[in-house]
Amino acid sequence: KKNEEFDKLENPQTNEHTNIVLETINAFLNYTTPCYLLVGVADCGCCVGIENEINNSKRNIPNLRTYEETIFNLVSSTMGVVAASNIKLDFINISPDDSKKINYPNACKLDKPYLKFYKDLHRLEINKTVTIALITTYPSKTPVFFTPLTQELDKKYMAKKLFFTRAGSSDRNNDFEETVQQIKNRYPDYL
Repeated sequence: KKNEEFDKLENPQTNEHTNIVLETINAFLNYTTPCYLLVGVADCGCCVGIENEINNSKRNIPNLRTYEETIFNLVSSTMGVVAASNIKLDFINISPDDSKKINYPNACKLDKPYLKFYKDLHRLEINKTVTIALITTYPSKTPVFFTPLTQELDKKYMAKKLFFTRAGSSDRNNDFEETVQQIKNRYPDYL
């Protein structure tokens, strides 16, 4: 924010957002029941859609078919082909009428600066249909490890292979001993 105006920051792609989505998919694959991840839905529950992500992507994603291929390719390259066979991707169109019928978990706060960019997609002022992606994961029969995409600006990943699990409503990458114990508990025939 500068002089009461918002400037768009032009940063090189760091893959941070993509890695966070892939961490969640990895944790879901290592869980015991099918799990669901909605892409294009804000934390407050507002359906923002994936159109901005598709239009502004540096990955050259011109349509939903390419978006689907990109998701499966990312999962295959970071977790393996078997992991990619345990996910399903559906697209859901949310019309302005649909948006009014959704029971939102939290009240949307328009006073937060970052939401002002998405006012036209906000549930109270929505005026167009948006698309959200529903990723369904099915439990893997073997542990699924995750190799993060390269990040130039963020060196938070030291290991080459990570094992994410669910801890409440968040993903967790445990230390080596905890990971081995989790694998023993969840996949007793693996070790």
